[in-house]
Parts: sequence; structure tokens; C-alpha cells
Amino acid sequence: MYKMYNGIFIFITLLILLSGCTSVNKSNNVSNGKPESSEFINYNIGRNPNMFIMNSKGDTIYYKSFVTVNNERLYQGLYSKKIDGKGRKLLYNDFEGFLNVYNDLLYFTDTKGQLVELNMTSLKANIIDGNDKYHIYGPLVISDILFYNRIDNNDKCALIAYYIKEKKAIEVAQDIYWRFLSNYKDNICFLDKNRNINLWNATSKEITSYGFFDMEILQMLNDGSVIGYKNKSYIRSLNGETSVLFEIENMFNSIIIDNCIYVSTVDKHNYTQIFRYSLKTSKLDKIASVDFPLIGYCGKYLFCSSDSGMGDLLIVNTDNGEIKTFDDRFN
Repeated sequence: MYKMYNGIFIFITLLILLSGCTSVNKSNNVSNGKPESSEFINYNIGRNPNMFIMNSKGDTIYYKSFVTVNNERLYQGLYSKKIDGKGRKLLYNDFEGFLNVYNDLLYFTDTKGQLVELNMTSLKANIIDGNDKYHIYGPLVISDILFYNRIDNNDKCALIAYYIKEKKAIEVAQDIYWRFLSNYKDNICFLDKNRNINLWNATSKEITSYGFFDMEILQMLNDGSVIGYKNKSYIRSLNGETSVLFEIENMFNSIIIDNCIYVSTVDKHNYTQIFRYSLKTSKLDKIASVDFPLIGYCGKYLFCSSDSGMGDLLIVNTDNGEIKTFDDRFN
């Protein structure tokens, strides 16, 4: 879209953006010292910035939104908003991802790879972990414990358990496969460096191995089975025995909600379809055709958005497949 602007308009646009950035640094109502300028946000939200639903609590969604001009990201922040489109609020600048909601606290990573704790009431932020020697990946809150990967500059990863109430961290395991963590009841499921499934018991602090699992973990279910995917296959593993649940081409993203796996597929023409696989009935259905792939959910609603920075956010009702556009204009 921006490529169509002529040189004069781009120059004026950049002047407006720069003036907005200047005003961002004047006030002090956002936790990390770079609060929101209404002029800046008003201008850019109208340009359909890239949005990612990161988490939800009740009727509130938390998401990342940023603006690109000439393929350069100029602004990136963590926002909250009611699912009815009201009450939009900037919570934090320089937000990266892996958002967890714990009571009135948010846990996530920033653009520097640090682990941040943010009080939603005061907007006061604390850096828990992360520095020049290592960065943080994939935090996940289970009960009162925040688990995360601590990766050093040599790409070696340790699994850390941070006890939120005690504000104390311990090392659970060293040299693990760092890409995904999952929960099983009050325990943490992860892959070691040899791609074995491991379960760490938060009470006994002991690790049990469940055997080799050469795929990405999606989730560990209450029956102790693990759902994962590899190539085009979704696979379930229980006590070392694996079975293929279903196969699907061109998978872009997937989410497990209430014993259902929701999968979005994107073909070479960027045409997207959303499928639902029931773990109870073993049935695979297409529920919607949309413009963008699946990125998150809130209750019965799925969210879809472009990764180009030029698309709207779409809401899909899983009950009836109805599609609506989420309005992210400043209000």
C-alpha cells in the first residue's frame, strides 16, 4: 500500500510519524517510559497495522500491533481491548510475544529478549530475567509457576521455573530442546536435547521421560498423551505408542481448544481455510474460509490476521463460522 504513495506524500508521512514519536517520549503514563501518543496511534491504526492476538482473559483480549512503512517496523506495542471493540489501551511498548495472564499481572518477552512482569493496574514493569549473555523464549504460566527457556549466546538452553509468589527462580533442566513448552495438569512438559518427552513434577521436582518424540509439541492432554505435528501429520503419542490423527497440506498455524484442534491452511495464492478436528469424535471439518491465517482465540472466537502488516483482524465464531472484522481504531 505504501509503495503507491508518491515521494512528497511519503515525506509528509514520515514527518507526521516523527512528530508522533517525539510526543510519545514527553508524557509518562506507560510502564516502560515510552507512553502512547494519541496523535501517533490515531494516524497509524487507520493504516491497518499488523495485529496478533496473544492471550485473553474474560472478555478482554491482549494483542501486539505494529506499523510498517517501506518494510520497516516503526512502532510495536502490547494493547488490551474488549472483544466488543471498546476500551483500547496501550500497555507496553517494545513488546515481542509469549504473553501470559496471571491475575492482574502479565508476563511476556520484550524486543530485547528479556522476561517482563507488568502490573495491569499500575502499568509498572519489572525485568525478571534476560541480559546480553542470554535471552528468554516461550514463557508459560502453570498454576503459580512461570516456566521459560533461558538461551545463552551459544544456543544452549536451560529450563527455568520462576515461583511467582515467592519471586524465586530455580533451574529445572539444562541443555534442552528449546522451541516448545506445554503443560500437563500442574506439571511442565518439554523436549530434551535428544528429543525425548520429559515431564517435570512441580511437587516432587523429579523428571520422568516418556520416550522419543521427533516432532513439535502442541500440547500434553490430561490423559498423558502428547499432541504434536511433523510435516503434514498431526500425531498423538501415549506411553511411547504413536498414531496419526489426521493429515493436512499447507498448515500455517494450529491451536488446541477444548479437545478440538483448529488448523489454518494457506495455499500459494494466500487463500486460507480453517479446519476443526475433534479429539472426541475423530472428525475433521472445515468451518470457515478467510483472508488470513489463524493467530489466536478468545473463548469461542478464533482470530485471523495477515503477517504482512497490511491486513485487518478477522473474528471467526466457532459455533456457526460467522466472520467479522475487529475494528482496531483508537477509541
